[in-house]
Amino acid sequence: MTQLTTVTTVSSLCIFNCPKLLARFSSPVTNGVVASFQSLRSLIVDHMRILTCPLLRERLEHIENLDIQDCSEITTFTADNEDVFLHLRSLQSLCISGCNNLQSLPSSLSSLESLDKLILWNCPELELLPDEQLPLSLRKLEVALCNPVLKDRLRKECGIDWPKIAHIPWVEIDGEILQ
Repeated sequence: MTQLTTVTTVSSLCIFNCPKLLARFSSPVTNGVVASFQSLRSLIVDHMRILTCPLLRERLEHIENLDIQDCSEITTFTADNEDVFLHLRSLQSLCISGCNNLQSLPSSLSSLESLDKLILWNCPELELLPDEQLPLSLRKLEVALCNPVLKDRLRKECGIDWPKIAHIPWVEIDGEILQ
């Protein structure tokens, strides 16, 4: 971690398989490292708790691309996780993949006014979208390898969740382009 203190700017960061990193984020040495995250635009994580870290949370408003991958511990989004999405004011692309136990998406997705692309991939327990309509800014939705119930709910014009996505110009479900 001390070698990272010489880093001046970080625009892209991938944090995978680092369970002890959260404890380190609160140390004085790490404050200098996290300060270099002011240019951070792209973030890939495999654990939602990383996003709730106070030092990183204050940088979230500048994140444009967020990939949440292989988070098998998450089934639903807690209040802290929901709050993370409220800080993602610049988020343009969100990919949630390989979250094998994820059953629901954050209801705060509707607040992401800059979101352009949403990818939901390989989340076999995911059966439905949030109650609110997805953001009007959304231009592309890709859903693949999720629960068949979700695919049925997203069917063009007759799926129960179709009204939540009908405004999106590009909708692709399991490789089939619906519009």
